[in-house]
Amino acid sequence: MNTQIEEKVKTFSIMNDISLKGEIVVFGSSYTANFPFYELSSRYVMSNALYNRSIDSLSLKDACDVVTPCVIDLKPAKVFLSFGENDFDSPTAIADYEKLIRKINSALPHCSVFVLSVRGGRNNGFNDALVSLCRKVGAKYVTLDFGDGEDAQQYRKIYKELSCFFRTKAITFDEAFALSRC
Repeated sequence: MNTQIEEKVKTFSIMNDISLKGEIVVFGSSYTANFPFYELSSRYVMSNALYNRSIDSLSLKDACDVVTPCVIDLKPAKVFLSFGENDFDSPTAIADYEKLIRKINSALPHCSVFVLSVRGGRNNGFNDALVSLCRKVGAKYVTLDFGDGEDAQQYRKIYKELSCFFRTKAITFDEAFALSRC
């Protein structure tokens, strides 16, 4: 594991002391590390805190090593996993993903685990393998329509797709109205 990842994990550990427990955590690699969750969640009303504990270029192997300070210590009600773009060529990627999910399930038996589809993963069957894995381990698979590019409109679209999962309580009228304006 490189020092950049170690520094990011150290920062997350410090932030965990001031974070709410039992909320929503996104844990992933490059795509979610660079996703503007904070800006979008600030713009649209949400009843839960959303913590992005993603790290640019984090591999699934390394994710298993840092899942405790990045996810488990926050004791989330829901965790969204987004790995794969750095692991397409790894023959152990799906086994590593399973290890990661099982580690979360073991430490947090009441936490709902969601696995997000991977951009470009359909080309090599990675997303199909993730669907099978989710059935096997009891996680929920979420298909995202990535479209082309990474502009503000695309980020809003993906956020809107995910936002229905970013809650632990029923949606309020204000939240529904705010999302309709996305």
